[in-house]
Amino acid sequence: MHKNTFKIITLVCAAVFSTTSFATVSVVKKSNIKNNNVESAKILYVGNVTEKSVTELIASIDEINATYPELKHLYLYINSGGGDMSSGYMAYEAVKSSLVPITTINSAFVGSAATMFYCAGKERLAMPAASFMLHPAAASNIKQDYLKPNEIAQIKQFSDGYNALFRNVYKQCTTYNDEEISKMLFNEDGRQLINVDAALARKMTTDKANKMETVPVSYYILNEETNN
Repeated sequence: MHKNTFKIITLVCAAVFSTTSFATVSVVKKSNIKNNNVESAKILYVGNVTEKSVTELIASIDEINATYPELKHLYLYINSGGGDMSSGYMAYEAVKSSLVPITTINSAFVGSAATMFYCAGKERLAMPAASFMLHPAAASNIKQDYLKPNEIAQIKQFSDGYNALFRNVYKQCTTYNDEEISKMLFNEDGRQLINVDAALARKMTTDKANKMETVPVSYYILNEETNN
């Protein structure tokens, strides 16, 4: 009998800033299985939502779709407090556009920008003790000094644009009405920190997950930030 063995490939992408962002991708594949026999795969996404980590996520989705022609199930496990809104929306569109429909799973915590690509799943599951945070987007004041009226208007324009992304996504994947969404996106006092039962009641989650799927192909994306 052949033992089940796996091979691991690790890739690291780094950007050099005052804060360095690392997006590490590890691929684990059962070594005695042919690509045509792979019917299920999973991606585990852990860490902040950044340009690098989302690019790795999209690349992983594309690679899995291109490599395994008989794939029927693709699971995306998410543990992320959020991050860059534009990247979160890009991930949302990528998950929705996957050739093989993706099941998204909240493996512990999904908040802010990460809720967007969680909501893109064909099915949306959550571990029993997982939680979600829905809150307003924030626009950065890069000048850090006194602001002129046009600069205030520009910050508001960015903030309104990001919150419009949240609004469009939440209207499609939850039962929150317009008034409730407006309240949660106005300030942090209105934010929603909800457990799985509340997420089920709001249709944000379609069912509970009772385990992490065992599959022959797994991708692990870890986003880290270190101060130089």
